[in-house]
Amino acid sequence: QNSPGHVFVVHGDLSKLACDAWMLPTDDKLTIEKSWGVSHLLKPVQKPDDWSNDGRRILRVTDLQEWPQEQSLPYIVNVGGIKLPICAYCEATGATTYCHNDDTKLCLSCDLKLHDNKIAAQHKREPTKDIEWYIEGARLFFDTVKKDFARVPPKFGRERPLIALPLIGTGKGGAQVSAGGMVVALFRELLQWTQNEGFDIALVSIKKSIFAAIQVQRSRIALEHDLWSELSASLKVEAERLASLAREGGLVLFLGSGVSSSAGLPNWGDLLAELARKAGMTEEEVNLVTQMNYLDAARVIEIKLGGSAALSHAVAARVSVTNYSLVCGLLAGISLREVITTNYNRMYELACQAIGLDLAVLPYAPASSCDRWILKMHGCVSHPEDIVLTREHYMRYSTNRSALSGIVQSLLITRHMLFVGFSLKDDNFHRIIDEVRRSVRKTDSTREESPKVEHSQRTAKESLPPAKFGTQLSLSENSITKMLWTQDVDVVAMDEHDHLSRKQQARTLVRKKFLFTPLTFSGNIF
Repeated sequence: QNSPGHVFVVHGDLSKLACDAWMLPTDDKLTIEKSWGVSHLLKPVQKPDDWSNDGRRILRVTDLQEWPQEQSLPYIVNVGGIKLPICAYCEATGATTYCHNDDTKLCLSCDLKLHDNKIAAQHKREPTKDIEWYIEGARLFFDTVKKDFARVPPKFGRERPLIALPLIGTGKGGAQVSAGGMVVALFRELLQWTQNEGFDIALVSIKKSIFAAIQVQRSRIALEHDLWSELSASLKVEAERLASLAREGGLVLFLGSGVSSSAGLPNWGDLLAELARKAGMTEEEVNLVTQMNYLDAARVIEIKLGGSAALSHAVAARVSVTNYSLVCGLLAGISLREVITTNYNRMYELACQAIGLDLAVLPYAPASSCDRWILKMHGCVSHPEDIVLTREHYMRYSTNRSALSGIVQSLLITRHMLFVGFSLKDDNFHRIIDEVRRSVRKTDSTREESPKVEHSQRTAKESLPPAKFGTQLSLSENSITKMLWTQDVDVVAMDEHDHLSRKQQARTLVRKKFLFTPLTFSGNIF
């Protein structure tokens, strides 16, 4: 890889994150807990003769059995067999640091407290041998994955491989009494590895307390390392603006198909091509169909498949998922109540369920007593009969689903809408926002007919431009799109005129968007 990787911190289910490889923790007895959710896929594993805390510590699942290609690949690693010694100062927490000057083993909190002066800060300190045992397990995992993926392209069209692991030793392992100290030791190793090897790493925790501990320590480490160096000053300012809106309860998410692409789902063109082949069309016909307007192409395929129900069920079958993307995992961690999407798949729902949120899916469930709700504008795989795809579906949308349009209109007026993975090209959205525009803003013709008022007589409020309805995160700068939406939506581009080749630019833009999202909604901001 030509550029460094990044360490992402995700509150979620490690086994359900769409990635290239992930660490499946075990111990010296090769115990695999049912909570990892792979018992239905993983056959019973016989412990090798050399498997021990001081011997062999890693197994490739593919060396033991076949593994579904669509599933992220687990590596079984012994990171749970060593108990950390207790801190000599507080006598309560696991010791992670050894001070040579005092010949003392300390936990993270006591280490920081006792060395918080100019003299003590010069003491020679290093991770204890016990904590090093855990870090060595992570290194074994990284090195094995690096070797295995040296000539294998990353999954799902990603720029670089994404590998994931938990905060090792803190579940049922021996480091559970020192999560903070483990974060510091492991995070520094992860940073070094991403800098040297160019892989992306996701540090994942399903426990809210562990996730919070990781975020606290990451904010401290960020003072030493610029974790967001690839983002410009203007993008960092924009991230803070959006975070401020979220803190005040004024932000609502609008998710498009782009949030699902990093987990292997096809884009519109590829989906239609697959459906056309499924309908028995020749390659010549497939090429002709994919050159049509998507809505008309969908209608042609609907006819070939034998009707609306056949098309809807074919679409639902293709976009049904069991894993969720990194973007969905990051977005699920935002503290907000309302989400809108045109996606049929359930990736965002899976990411929310993984962290224990009570998520209502509108219009199929009431939103009165839930933690959060998501409005599925164009239907859901769980209700294929509601999927909106053809031109006929779009033309009848305002009649059949006026209540859903009303919810979107209300949120455009009362909230600031953040569009992620959405191109602003959807016909239904155009119709909805135009009705809002006409309701809350005077048209040019109305202004011309109204009595003229001298500029000096206008109040400061009347002189200000109208507030915009939302912000779109865009991969690249597009002056035409920006001009088209200049009065309604702030378009925040990730490229900022990077002087790179087209291929390099495309990869860099996707990467910046991945970085922008966690910066906006990281634990150090919320």
